[in-house]
Amino acid sequence: MPISSYSTNRDSNAGIPPGNISVPFSEFWAQQIVNSIRQLMADLAVDFAAGGVGAGVQTINTDADFTLSPTTSPFTTLHTGTLTAHRTVTLSTTGAFAGLRFRITRTGGGNFNLNVGSGPLKAMPTGTWAQFIYSGSAYYLAEYGSLDGSAVLG
Repeated sequence: MPISSYSTNRDSNAGIPPGNISVPFSEFWAQQIVNSIRQLMADLAVDFAAGGVGAGVQTINTDADFTLSPTTSPFTTLHTGTLTAHRTVTLSTTGAFAGLRFRITRTGGGNFNLNVGSGPLKAMPTGTWAQFIYSGSAYYLAEYGSLDGSAVLG
């Protein structure tokens, strides 16, 4: 039978079997824990709903290869650099989970492609966008289109 209170005096607790002690717990602290868990879940929902680490946007204005990582890259990448050669975007699988998404938009100049993924999955000239999804074992091209409004589902 549980005991409703516990004394800090060890002698007065003699004979009470371990595990049968209930310590009063403040409703205030219980609510604080519930609120903290709710906030954490809401933060995670924003991150996962976006398909990446966060719903943010990064702008890359370089003429170099780069990597998108599930643990550090936001959902959307705007590539605004002018390319002087074909460049590669590596889609890292470290930390990736099924359903993870990356969207890349290329607005930078240069008569070269931004090659995304192995193969590549999509060679992106200027004025295009594409969305890539991780299946649980590999990325695939889910959608792409031009910035003039036309779109194609993968």
